[in-house]
Amino acid sequence: MNDIDIKDFTPVSGVGGNDNILLVLSSGVNGRISVALFKAAVSDSLKPSIRDGVWWVGDIGTGVVAEGKTPEFRKTETGIEYKYIPDPDTTWRLLVDIADIKLRFEDLTEDEVRMLIPHLKDFTPEEIAELQRPAAEMIAKLEDTDRTVSSNEQTRISNENARIGNENIRKRQENDRILFENKRAEAETAREKGFKESTKKAEEAATSAQNQADRAQAYADNPAKIGENGNWWVWDEETGEYRDTGTFARGDIMFAAFDIDIAKGELVCTTPDKYTGPVFTLDDGELCLTING
Repeated sequence: MNDIDIKDFTPVSGVGGNDNILLVLSSGVNGRISVALFKAAVSDSLKPSIRDGVWWVGDIGTGVVAEGKTPEFRKTETGIEYKYIPDPDTTWRLLVDIADIKLRFEDLTEDEVRMLIPHLKDFTPEEIAELQRPAAEMIAKLEDTDRTVSSNEQTRISNENARIGNENIRKRQENDRILFENKRAEAETAREKGFKESTKKAEEAATSAQNQADRAQAYADNPAKIGENGNWWVWDEETGEYRDTGTFARGDIMFAAFDIDIAKGELVCTTPDKYTGPVFTLDDGELCLTING
């Protein structure tokens, strides 16, 4: 703890019985005393008494002969005043000047001033905790703000990934629709020309395309998402549930792109570098899904 000059102490307008006053004992040992104990000590020193027929206040003789009158006292800005109960208020007299009992900083020696400087060992654990409380509350507030900012940023990234994913799904659905429409048109043309075999193959291709479209729709209705463990989870059409791919969501979307080679009757699946997601192939009109890992 840094040393604090007594002139830098915080001024107060009032004290409680549990507050403390720094002091130096006659033995030279520095210490502290509660305000309640200090008041008790001062009160004892101001108790009136009669000695040899004269009124004394503490160790101060008033010179007033004790004639059986009851004194009363009051504290003013100038000191302690007294008068006798039967006397009017105009008879209040100064008993002890405030300057005689007031602790003055300028009256202290340099050693006494240094002794008044508090040290960490002078504080109780409760007082230390109270001094640390504002800093602890500020740290907690900053940590809460940081968590909120991080959470909002993660939400923004997740929403952006979802938007990109939905856009890719829309494009795939449109491609599937065009593919289905083309296959249907091919089947209609073959049927009109009387090519039964071509018609049959075209219808099979149309059915396959419809199946592909249905499967693509299933995947579109259940897009890949980021699980609670931070990995990508994909839809498994066989189990009808999401499955953990084991791939950590890195903040960018990596997906397979599809193209139909109508001349060859092939489904072309193109993936970017380091792509670890599912791979799609077309096998005799059947859409096959290969799950990596």
